[in-house]
Amino acid sequence: RFPDAPVGRHTIHGKLKNYDLEWTDRPQNMEIPTEYDLGEVAFTIVPRTASILTPIDDPAIEKQVEQSISISRLTRYKNGKLIFSMRANHPPVDLAFHFSIQGGGRTWDLGDHFVRAGSDKELGTELFSIADASQMPRGGLTFRLTPAPEVAHKSPGIKTYWGKEITINGVSIEGDDYLRGQRQ
Repeated sequence: RFPDAPVGRHTIHGKLKNYDLEWTDRPQNMEIPTEYDLGEVAFTIVPRTASILTPIDDPAIEKQVEQSISISRLTRYKNGKLIFSMRANHPPVDLAFHFSIQGGGRTWDLGDHFVRAGSDKELGTELFSIADASQMPRGGLTFRLTPAPEVAHKSPGIKTYWGKEITINGVSIEGDDYLRGQRQ
């Protein structure tokens, strides 16, 4: 983490220490280093102003933005755990959002995400896993991607982001071992 610093040009020097480093394939007389010098880097702190980050809300690309998000099949296991993946397929603008699922009067927050324009990537860490999804209704789920400028601020070089909520309504859990287990 960077310490608080005034606006302007700064440098930082980094060193990495590791006390539990083990090498299996090394000559026996080779000493295992415990400290690495990562060098020095210069950076500039600029003030956060509204003019640096601009939300985009262009009706001409709204459909393309919405269609760039795809959701895999939702599967709920006997223990109530829900697994699925979500992918961003070449969005026309940067996406910075908070992701949540709503259903049955409840909201499951799944974190903040950033996707660069034009990228093709899996969101999250390959799969989303919700441990407490036993109370989630099987159908009528709403996926919400709510604009999050604070997420865009954390991504260097970003000047714009999609500023309108993306809502995917009527999502259903397709594979539901949990409900099948409840009926038996």
